[in-house]
Amino acid sequence: MRRSTLAVEREWDVDSVVGYVFSLSFCSPATFGEEKEAFDSDLRAYLNRLEDERFVQHTEVEVISGKKPGKPSGR
Repeated sequence: MRRSTLAVEREWDVDSVVGYVFSLSFCSPATFGEEKEAFDSDLRAYLNRLEDERFVQHTEVEVISGKKPGKPSGR
């Protein structure tokens, strides 16, 4: 078994943040009903007031991999 940790940097812009938020089950467009457009507008306004137009996410991904040992050949 082998375990590796990878540093990941992802850059988000306003559109990708808004899209991500709406992809979450608890923030799906259906959750907001008639208020979806107002929420979208408010979220974009808030994000646009921040200093940067891009948002950088720093995280780590841990990968665990392995393989089954082969069967003995019986020779």
